[in-house]
Amino acid sequence: MHTHTIFGHEDEVISADIAGNVLLTGCKDRCVRVWDVNHDGAPISRLPDHENKVTKVAHAGSCFYSTSRNVLRIWDSATSSCIEKIAFKGDGDIRDLVPSPTDAHVFYLATDQKIRLLDARNTKEPLKEITMKSKISCIRPLDFGMLAMGSMNNVNIFPTFSEADTASSQSLSPPHYNTVTCLTQCGPHLVSGSKDFSIKRWDCDPSTLQWQQGAGLKKAHDAHVTSLVGLRGGTAVIGGSAKGVLRIWDIATCSLKTEGLAHEGSITALVCENDTVYSASTDKTVKIWRYQPQLPAKSKAEEDLQVEQYGNEQDSMGSGEDNELVTSFMDDEDAANPLNQTITMAPSSASKMSAVETEDRRLTYALGNLNLDSVNRRETFCVPPRGAGGWVDDDAGSQGSGETSTTM
Repeated sequence: MHTHTIFGHEDEVISADIAGNVLLTGCKDRCVRVWDVNHDGAPISRLPDHENKVTKVAHAGSCFYSTSRNVLRIWDSATSSCIEKIAFKGDGDIRDLVPSPTDAHVFYLATDQKIRLLDARNTKEPLKEITMKSKISCIRPLDFGMLAMGSMNNVNIFPTFSEADTASSQSLSPPHYNTVTCLTQCGPHLVSGSKDFSIKRWDCDPSTLQWQQGAGLKKAHDAHVTSLVGLRGGTAVIGGSAKGVLRIWDIATCSLKTEGLAHEGSITALVCENDTVYSASTDKTVKIWRYQPQLPAKSKAEEDLQVEQYGNEQDSMGSGEDNELVTSFMDDEDAANPLNQTITMAPSSASKMSAVETEDRRLTYALGNLNLDSVNRRETFCVPPRGAGGWVDDDAGSQGSGETSTTM
């Protein structure tokens, strides 16, 4: 379900990362912005003066990381001051930066044709460095010390990166038909996305640590797949496209679970913290979503009982004013939709509720998963302006504003 939107960026949002309550966003206006997501995306600080657009941001331990062109900056997260600035001359632009999942001080950095394993406490001497023959597009640390790399249309796996060389990598087959744009781990699986509109799920044999394709979708999106993130529990993966569409797939079958238009521009980054997903876009916004796992289907007997209970409730209500309240929000398209007609008849636990609460309940009941349909015509109800109701914070049990608009 879409909870609220963070405004305030002066240009396209290119990158994002989340750790705890701190969200980092890198922007085309050469700045990194730091937000407190526990307070409706309130701004914390602004990290300016990058060479060009901020292509990657990361948060690990006590440090923020940001990259622009061939320059890496390391920031003190407590003071927002720059600790170190490193230019990788002769290596081309920095393509990706990902913190190590096992050590808060260590991170992987990829330039055009090199991958480095660096320690923030001593960046002058890489812990490991490998030179590739082809250009690198993205990297992703995996379990057991492995590292996945996207290079042109191929996905390569280094079994143990700290001991690896170029020859030790496994090139996964069959390859994509265009550049690999993103990689994510979802449970024990690796998922890759590409400019060929497809996604592929790769499975590892734990006895041999060899990978092979398990499933895939040739047309996962109607445009370039720009970003992927595995959802908590490892049962589903969410992907964004260059057309601003979000789709969720079941990881076991790669079948589509739900989809919707999330942004007016290309989705540039997706990050996840517990059940909350953050999507960044060239439309200058970051949107925040709460993932709601789908409830198991009800049996015929349960459905019959629900209808009977609803009939009894309507008899006791007499006038049926609540039913009129729900249907009053439907336009002609909604009213003709059998799904919405069914949802309208769903029993309510309260005889009276506000317009915002009624519509939000109907939408949540309708999709059961990440509510993407609310972004367009129904955004008024799910993202109310300040002072017009508010969205419910499940963790705090209190209401907060549904929209944050702050310029930094």
